[in-house]
Amino acid sequence: MLGATLKRMSLRWHLAVLFFFFFCPSIFSQSDYRTDNDYNRDSRSLVLALNTNGYRVGFRFSKRVDGYRSNVLDIDLAWYRHYKEKSLSFSSGSRSKFSYGKLNQLILLRTSLGREKELYGKYAKSGVAVLFSYNVGASVGFLKPYYLIDSDGNNILFEDVEMPSLGRIRQRASFAKGLDELKFAFGGHAQAVFSFDINRRHKGISCLELGATFDIFHRKLPILSEVEQHHYILTLFVAYRFGKKITNAINN
Repeated sequence: MLGATLKRMSLRWHLAVLFFFFFCPSIFSQSDYRTDNDYNRDSRSLVLALNTNGYRVGFRFSKRVDGYRSNVLDIDLAWYRHYKEKSLSFSSGSRSKFSYGKLNQLILLRTSLGREKELYGKYAKSGVAVLFSYNVGASVGFLKPYYLIDSDGNNILFEDVEMPSLGRIRQRASFAKGLDELKFAFGGHAQAVFSFDINRRHKGISCLELGATFDIFHRKLPILSEVEQHHYILTLFVAYRFGKKITNAINN
């Protein structure tokens, strides 16, 4: 009963986070104080993100629509780690670790289109610009079997029907092992992000970001044995985005 209660609380918390990111940006909006000819710059930027379930790197191309809004194209690559994964050492004092019960390594490739809007100008009091962006797009999950090497030098896998004992495991197999057995999960995602641009220069980008991403796939994702598999992934993250702005003439 306690487990069911915690599961319901977790679901409600996730829904509350999604509601905040997708429906509350208007709380921070302000009246216009600039003309459309101010800061008319496209931008290129890179992002490094620490996720609740791994980490991510990405590239963004931003095209100005007017003085406050931009169309954005995002390309991301994320390494997924299940929150129930536990890293164990191969031997006492060893720095090398492995994840017991892991079935597959999951890497996510995302491409998306969206819109970014400035909610609070950089020159209004604090000198920090607050922006909100949202995007939707395609997701592809690459599932690679997670191989280990046993005491006899054989490559082994964790299986739901037969779990190898800890004493048999000696080391992880090379990353290349299993690449010829890749499986794919196709789907889509939606993302919402609040950005806080602290860069003091007009031509630079230096943002701290808080956001959420929801992915859904056509198949369940087998990551860990003895753990319920799902078609979806909910990710919360903090990120640092940096790049530069490029002057763009906007036709009024």
